[in-house]
Formats: sequence, structure tokens, C-alpha cells
Amino acid sequence: MPPSTRDSILKASLTILEPKPGGGTSELDSIEFPFNPKEWSVTHSAEWKTETTKKGTPPPEFKGPKPASASVEIFLDESDKDGGDISTTVNRLKTLVSPEPSSVSSQKPSAPHVLFEWGEAIRFKGYVDSVAVKYTMFRGQGTPIRGTVTVAMKEFPQPTAKQNPTSGGTTGHRTHRVVAGDSLASIAYLEYGDPNGWRRLADANSIDDPLRVRDGTVLHVPPA
Repeated sequence: MPPSTRDSILKASLTILEPKPGGGTSELDSIEFPFNPKEWSVTHSAEWKTETTKKGTPPPEFKGPKPASASVEIFLDESDKDGGDISTTVNRLKTLVSPEPSSVSSQKPSAPHVLFEWGEAIRFKGYVDSVAVKYTMFRGQGTPIRGTVTVAMKEFPQPTAKQNPTSGGTTGHRTHRVVAGDSLASIAYLEYGDPNGWRRLADANSIDDPLRVRDGTVLHVPPA
């Protein structure tokens, strides 16, 4: 069955957010992708400690999650526009690897928060780790009119998650909807300040395999 009209017009976007005191954010800018990405890549990993003793090698000890990382390629093409120039969009993206201006003035430089969204299934919030640009077409005077920008992002804990309980959960429990970049360990760190709390989440939600929790799953978060 061919995709519906609604599905065919959903565009990926990257929203730049300004961190606010107390954990909130406000929107600074939003970049809608002119062409949807060909690929979306997310990597989850954790730190494990292995010690060898005289009696042998015990099972690895879980030390905590590492920030999830994601990468997306943006294709830019203004070759069909009079005076087209992709530099404007490229420059907007390049600012994302610089500290957020208001944080510099407060002498505590921090990265701008970004939110990548594509339809209802893909959502990743974090900061931009790198921006790599490849120009592939130019006008006679050297103006770039076609190219690709690869944006690499990393997640970081969102302090607002504890402050927004979702209605409809089990009495005495908060809920958390799993999004791209989440793991049980990172959610436990977010909710309890301790990644080892993942076992509590797994038990409360009858999860047998903590490494396979589907995006969109609503987890009950029992009290600490």
C-alpha cells in the first residue's frame, strides 16, 4: 500500500533550544530539512568493569550508561534557485558546536540543547558534538549550492523529566515514554540519579531484556 499523503509530507527538523534556570528550555531556532534523511543512526553503550581474581573472572560489573550518540546527514540543494546559496543554512548549523551565548556571559559555558524530530517515531534530544560539511556543487564565483552536512549528537540527562508526571500511571508511580536515545540505565539515572536503578524499572515493568525496550514504550517509574 502506498504511503498516505500525511506520511509523505512529514519533514525532519532540528530545533535549537536555550537552557533556562530550573531545567526548562525555550526555542531559539528551528531548521526544517529540505529533504528527509536517507538514514538515521543511534548508538547505545554502557561502561562495564571486569576484574580478574585468583579464583577466576567474575561477571562484568555494570558501572553506568554512556551517553547515546546519534548521527544524521542533511542534504542541501539550492542549484535551482536564482542566487541560491547553502552557506546560510550551513552557518546556522555550525553555531551549534559553540557555547550558548547566554551561558558564556554567566561564566558557565554550555552547549545549546537540540531536539531532532522526524514524524512521531523518531525523537532525540541532546547537544551537537560535531558538524561536518561536504560541498559538492558551486556557481562560477565559488558560491556553494549543493552539499551535505553530517550532524553528530550526544544525549545528556534532562532535568525536567522528574517534574512532569504523566496522568494515567499506576498510583504512586510516574511514567516515562521511551524515545530514541533512551536506555533503562539512562532513565534510571534521570529519575533516581543512579544508573543501577535500572533493575527497579525492569522489575516494575516486567522487562526480561533491558537492552531491548522499544521507542514509544510507556514505563512505570516506581518511587525511589
